[in-house]
Amino acid sequence: MKKVILGLIFCVSTILNANQTVTSVKVETDPVIDGKGGDKVWEKAKWTKTRDKVANIDISFKTVYNSENIAFLVKFPDETKNIAHKTLIWNKNTKQYDISNKREDIFIFKWNIKSKKIDLTLTANNSYKADIWYWKANRTDPSGYADDKLQTYDLVKKKKSKAIFSKNGQLFFLTRTGDKGKSAYKQELYFEYIKDEMAFYTKREPKGSRADIKAKGSYENGEWTIEFLRKLDTTHSEDDLIFDTSKHYIFGVSRFEISGMTINPKYEQPNYNAGEINEIFELKFEK
Repeated sequence: MKKVILGLIFCVSTILNANQTVTSVKVETDPVIDGKGGDKVWEKAKWTKTRDKVANIDISFKTVYNSENIAFLVKFPDETKNIAHKTLIWNKNTKQYDISNKREDIFIFKWNIKSKKIDLTLTANNSYKADIWYWKANRTDPSGYADDKLQTYDLVKKKKSKAIFSKNGQLFFLTRTGDKGKSAYKQELYFEYIKDEMAFYTKREPKGSRADIKAKGSYENGEWTIEFLRKLDTTHSEDDLIFDTSKHYIFGVSRFEISGMTINPKYEQPNYNAGEINEIFELKFEK
């Protein structure tokens, strides 16, 4: 039974090591976070390329930092621009709104919250706590932020945790929680007909630790460009990675949501919940 579950959910997973070192280049000023990536400050940093095996695309990114902030520029190809998420469709028969199969484009940075080498995949044989930077084309981009979440993968079952078998067949539990504060979006409820399609989520200004990461994306010529900016020290050590520029940090990236779910052919984007880390990176800071 365990082998069947692993085969269905984690067929792309392998035992990963930190096999690429990424250098964040020291600069004087922050890039403008507008999703265009046109600031000259980006020219000082080198591109890192990785293959996302779930999305079957190459992802490129680079990073710079200064005394206060760290920033990332990300690019990846996408045949379609998906900026709607769970749009509500009026059902004439039931006289209520149904959630559609629409799913937004997203991009994720997944950081080991401690400064040490570790496997961050969803089939790891080790426990970890990960800081998730979660850009969402529908839910966070309109407000100019990425969502900030915490992912815990350990042997302890918690409320709303998902059971997952590791590579060696041990039972782990994945728990995902939002950071303290208010997200950049809210759900809307409609109890009577307004029009055929209604937005399920509307934007708002995030607050607290949920507002730590500024992010903006733009789509042009079949490619997403996304910029991220976050303080090195958010002062929210209970749910954030606090960067010390004298240390190295382990992370991965994913084009799709990393939630341990199977591919769902009913979704507009079937791989939406089936994302995974396919390569582990080690971040260091240029002195």
